Amino acid sequence: MKNDVEVEAQTASVSVQAAGKRQKKQLQKLEAQAAAGSTMIHKVMGKEVKFKLVEVPADKIELSTMVYLGNERNQFLLDAHAVSDLIATFKDQGQQVPAFGRDVCGQIEIADGTRRRFTALETKQPFYVDRKSTRLNSSHLVISYAVFCLKK
Repeated sequence: MKNDVEVEAQTASVSVQAAGKRQKKQLQKLEAQAAAGSTMIHKVMGKEVKFKLVEVPADKIELSTMVYLGNERNQFLLDAHAVSDLIATFKDQGQQVPAFGRDVCGQIEIADGTRRRFTALETKQPFYVDRKSTRLNSSHLVISYAVFCLKK
């Protein structure tokens, strides 16, 4: 249109720079917490369960993690387009929110965070998971997955 005003976004604004710095600090905090073996308590079916933040190196994600079979997301539909909203963030700032999983037969079974897992694989970035180190039964995982879905 003739009378439209052209506006060019400037990424050098103070607020954008400050947001970028905050996100970098958040990633550094996540890395430090994982290195220190940070733990958190989360209620699962009314019981307090302890989770440990772990970092899975980019080259170990495929072999060290798997997706919970009860997860509703069709994993075959995940591709670069399906996670395009996460790719830029992962490349610039890394993963911002840890996934949620448990140990099963030496692998971490991911209940919440399958898009983040796929994005970490795509971008070759480390993958952060709040992991329950002792066995949860499947009803615990189903309930936990439902709780995390409701929080979104």
